[in-house]
Amino acid sequence: MTASEDPEERLWTGPFVLCFATNLCQGTAFNLFLHLPGHLHDLGANDVQIGLISSLTALAAVALRPPVGRAMDRHGRRPVILWGGALHALATALYLAVERIGPLLYGVRVLHGFAEALLFSALFAYAADRVPARRRTEGLALFGVSGMLPVSLGGWIGDGLLPRHGFETLFALAAALALASFALSFRMPEARRPVFAPGAATGARAALRQRDLRPLWLIGTVFSVALTAFFVFIKRYVDETGIGSVGLFFSAYTDAALALRLFLG
Repeated sequence: MTASEDPEERLWTGPFVLCFATNLCQGTAFNLFLHLPGHLHDLGANDVQIGLISSLTALAAVALRPPVGRAMDRHGRRPVILWGGALHALATALYLAVERIGPLLYGVRVLHGFAEALLFSALFAYAADRVPARRRTEGLALFGVSGMLPVSLGGWIGDGLLPRHGFETLFALAAALALASFALSFRMPEARRPVFAPGAATGARAALRQRDLRPLWLIGTVFSVALTAFFVFIKRYVDETGIGSVGLFFSAYTDAALALRLFLG
């Protein structure tokens, strides 16, 4: 019997599919904000302000991730996913109330970062718990499709929506998708969590002190800084030069990533 025929080795179980769909919805909602720099520019922000405002979400997400990991180990994945889904729906809806560069916008960006930290961490941990141990790398590569595809979708949807309907409709759609993700997450049963050996070093500090992980920290940081520059400023580049589109750029990016995940996972 092959791994694909063995029920214990199946990847596409009900909970895995539900987690995939939940992540697809929340990821699409999140990636609609690839177009946010255009809105910030319309509100009067210069490129330095756009970079700072965009960084608030990332900094908030980074700050919250260590306690999120502890919360998942203590209370399970599902409560974190539900809290993240609720915050995500609230944050995306609040963009509709932003009319100028000011405290409300900064607060919404921080709230959006908290939601990102909760959802991205918990959904991937939930998927990892549901994937058979012997197929974990393959399973997580496939689950990553639910996070990569929304990058392309967010670009194309915004390209088609904004010229006719504007940012208000874009934010309303993001809120609707975030709410759909939140609703789907209610059907996700709690996953079995891995049991650590007594005395095993866990937590953010242990990971930072682990010497063989230090090259990964460095590579991941450098890669993320370079990649984020494109995520934040490609919208401004397209608007300024008229070359290509956000959807076209990120579709080329995601097509390459998806091909690797689907065929080489």
